[in-house]
Amino acid sequence: MLDDELHFLLLRAFNHSNRRIDAAIRAIGLLPGQPKIIECLSERDGRTAKEICAECILDKSTMTGLLRRMEQRGLVRRRVSETDRRSYRVFLTESGRDYAARIAAIMHDADETAMRGMDEKTRRRLREGLRHVIANLEDRARNDRARNDRALEDDALEDPTLENHEDSKKTTRVQQDSAQQDSTQQD
Repeated sequence: MLDDELHFLLLRAFNHSNRRIDAAIRAIGLLPGQPKIIECLSERDGRTAKEICAECILDKSTMTGLLRRMEQRGLVRRRVSETDRRSYRVFLTESGRDYAARIAAIMHDADETAMRGMDEKTRRRLREGLRHVIANLEDRARNDRARNDRALEDDALEDPTLENHEDSKKTTRVQQDSAQQDSTQQD
């Protein structure tokens, strides 16, 4: 039965939670993806775009578009990094901090709705269990990437015509990350 399958339960929980959050976020005038960035910066302002991508599970092209729109709306400002002129740091504006408080209330309401009827011990165990599931899945993704990299290296050794081996590895990694992002965003 599907109700006994973890992947199905995770998908259903995400779907219900995401719909509730998405409706509330749109009601305050934000686009999908923007609340994650605001929450991330609210936790630690001045992150690099690369750090935000990693924390929010966003690809670089999505992040660039979101940050551009957020900057145009006055939610964030970008400043060239003092330590690396090739990158920049992102900061919340006063307006962005105002939205952070509204977002926190929306997320708190969604979490409380999802965990209604659970005592604190059950809530803590649920969070711990989900962290464990995430760690397992991230570990598997790293192992799969490493295995694919080794396969590409083996192919390059067997076929000397594969001159752009490093480019092949990068392309494969980008395709895998993109497919993972697509599946996450579709859910």
